[in-house]
Amino acid sequence: MIGIFIFYGLQKMGKRHKSIYGIFFILLFIVSCAPEERTAVSDSNPIQTTPSEQPIIQSTLSTLPSQEEISDLENSLQTSNSAGQTQDEDNQESAQSEGEGGSQITDTSTVSTTTSTVSTTTSTVSTTTSTVSTTTSTVTLTTTTSSTLPAQTLPYLSDEGVLSAFASYKPFFQERKEMTPPSPEVSYSFTEGSGKVLLSAPHSTNHIREGSVKIVDYCTGPLIEILHDLTNAPIIYLQYQSTDPNYYNDVPYKTALSSYLENHPEIELVIDIHGAAEDKPFDVDLGTMNGNSLFDYSNLPEVFGNKFHERGIMTISDNYFTAQGQSTVTKFAAGKNVDAVQVEINRAYRCKNDSNDLKMIRALESIIKQYQ
Repeated sequence: MIGIFIFYGLQKMGKRHKSIYGIFFILLFIVSCAPEERTAVSDSNPIQTTPSEQPIIQSTLSTLPSQEEISDLENSLQTSNSAGQTQDEDNQESAQSEGEGGSQITDTSTVSTTTSTVSTTTSTVSTTTSTVSTTTSTVTLTTTTSSTLPAQTLPYLSDEGVLSAFASYKPFFQERKEMTPPSPEVSYSFTEGSGKVLLSAPHSTNHIREGSVKIVDYCTGPLIEILHDLTNAPIIYLQYQSTDPNYYNDVPYKTALSSYLENHPEIELVIDIHGAAEDKPFDVDLGTMNGNSLFDYSNLPEVFGNKFHERGIMTISDNYFTAQGQSTVTKFAAGKNVDAVQVEINRAYRCKNDSNDLKMIRALESIIKQYQ
């Protein structure tokens, strides 16, 4: 009787499921013909089931599916397999797109959220329960980019670390001080930052003025590099021997500076760093065009002087170099209604990599943070 039912069932099933149900009926036949062996196995190694599985097993062993139920099951499986195949193809394309850079920030002026859904469909056939189950799990990946950068926490540098970093920047400027730029557009370097203060070093390499090469203001480039590390202030400096941006306006350096000031109205003070010879009668000179480059910060010389004094830098002069004779950076910034000062630093406080250098770095760090 069981053999007739097996033969009849297999004839009526679709080809796709004959193998699965053939295995099921053969196992059922073996179990029904050998009750003693089944009992022995059950006694020695009983099948462990959860309470939720027991009704399913009992129901399956006690009843067989009708032909109408088998047909419905075939239709359901065909529909599920077709949908699952389509979903898998969509998931592969989505995963490939994400792997090629879906999480990269390509435009920081917008805030965007990208959501990818990955679905996995798994079909299992249980030989003990003849139950076909489909499980779907969903994983959601979200990437958010923002035009507003979080407040940056700058790493603390010890005095030894400051001097070490300061020294590490010197070879770059030493190697390039006499090099001609590949193009005028790359004669300078600009590093963006945050806050209200912008630092400039237009003589960080050799520079050309009226056809003559003028010697670099040594260590002014490394100086604003380490100040950027300590304060995250934006910086601009000359990185190749080029036309003097502190003497001419029609140069890429000034074009970049002008563009940044126009697009960043938060900048309220430009500090232009220069170097003076060691025989000059000052430690630091503040050039403010005799006060004409200051609008909102008329007390700047007093504030700067106090910060330098706190660090033991005592001789501060006022407009030894006025910064108004040529097309200076200070004059250029003031022409855009931005407060500016030309800071001339004596060689004794720039390039010895000693306690004097450290005093200058820490004093300027304190000044920048005062105005940020």
